[in-house]
Amino acid sequence: EKQQFACRGLVVGHVQSGKTANMTAVIAKALDAGYDTVILLAGLTNKLRYQTQLRMFNDLVKRNELLWNVRTPNDEAIDFRAPPQGGFLSNVGKAQIAVVKKNVSPLKQLKIAVRGTNVQALRRLRVLVIDDECDQAGVNAGRGEYDVTAINAHIRELLGMIPAVSYVGYTATPFANVLIDPFRKDVRETGELDDLYPRDFITALPASPNY
Repeated sequence: EKQQFACRGLVVGHVQSGKTANMTAVIAKALDAGYDTVILLAGLTNKLRYQTQLRMFNDLVKRNELLWNVRTPNDEAIDFRAPPQGGFLSNVGKAQIAVVKKNVSPLKQLKIAVRGTNVQALRRLRVLVIDDECDQAGVNAGRGEYDVTAINAHIRELLGMIPAVSYVGYTATPFANVLIDPFRKDVRETGELDDLYPRDFITALPASPNY
């Protein structure tokens, strides 16, 4: 079992082609494979985050609520908050999920929570980060290579803080993600922020028959 890894992938699907159902299946398979923590970056608005929160709760958590620690509430007005005691996602024996809006404040809270996590606990975590509609605010839309947008920078910094993490972006418009420069060195070698290029895989979902 690798102590550290940083996987980057991209899933492309038509609109209404079952991307959310595929996300749910990927999360379930990841937990079977040994992942214990899921961070789902969902939408830019409270309503979109809430819709995804309910979908994940109904399709995954409700099947066996005793095996889950849900870090974000089924409440449209409330997003992720770092636990006041500092520790983040460190409950042994439970799968953990946080459905987080892609805004600066919730992403800052995520980073505060990771920083507050015991180092040994953080090293044991196996984290899956899913970026829904990753072409929205996930890709660097700044004018220059290093002029990153705030949301993009927070996502990249978050990934750089977690020792064992896989990032999977979902989109119906992949071009911005695919055209990221793939040849920048890993953040662990250079100290530069990871650029989210899907260097490990790009896969396409089949169009549904009624598309």
